[in-house]
Amino acid sequence: RGNALYLHILQWKADAIELPGVARKIKSASLLNGGKVNVVKGDEKLVITVPAAARDAMDTVVKLQLDGSAMDLPPLEVSPQP
Repeated sequence: RGNALYLHILQWKADAIELPGVARKIKSASLLNGGKVNVVKGDEKLVITVPAAARDAMDTVVKLQLDGSAMDLPPLEVSPQP
């Protein structure tokens, strides 16, 4: 939506979630519930960490504010992590 990308994390099987990288610079990252989020962008992946106390039991929503339109990004397929 605009320059924002919303990630819905339904299950945490580890302390961090790895996702394919996005072709935009991430200007900021936040949780919709006001909690802290840490995002590290590598060449080909994003590593997202949220303290357990800040996670929502049903749906942890991470908002990534990008330096350009999120609408131009290609869809990504993400396999469940073991």
